[in-house]
Amino acid sequence: MMTPPGKILHAEHAGTHCLRFVGAIRYPLAPSLDRFLQHLFATATPGTFLVDLSETEMIDSTNLGLLIKIARFMSERHAPSVVLFSPREDITEILISMGFGNLFHVVSTDFPDGVKPVPCEQIPVAETDQSRLAKVMLDAHRALMEMNKCNEATFQDVVRYLEKSVQ
Repeated sequence: MMTPPGKILHAEHAGTHCLRFVGAIRYPLAPSLDRFLQHLFATATPGTFLVDLSETEMIDSTNLGLLIKIARFMSERHAPSVVLFSPREDITEILISMGFGNLFHVVSTDFPDGVKPVPCEQIPVAETDQSRLAKVMLDAHRALMEMNKCNEATFQDVVRYLEKSVQ
């Protein structure tokens, strides 16, 4: 069975920002997410940030690295930890094994009965060139490496390869 193509949705209400990842969240979406986050963080400091992975079929390491960017931004501003809703056991297992529990509040249950996610709009998908894509991928994998020694060992070869691509 083919995994549906991914999209990233956003909503904001009273200072709470929510990103919803739907389908297969792969590296081609990363530059659009990175641009969106840069713009958001340049214009606002969210009071709360939620990431809804309940409709995520898969998420690659590049986009996981971008989630770290959100957590660091919020931490630097002494804001509450980012909440990750991850009811899928396979995705939650990856998050925990990579150390996301140290930076995020990971909620591995589904939304309570009667609670529905807020309506979201898709973030703009921008065309990007290979050098921009490589830079976003490099920064995301460096962020993953900085989380812990296990991630450092896992992603060091990827980072070395991407460093050559960016030069």
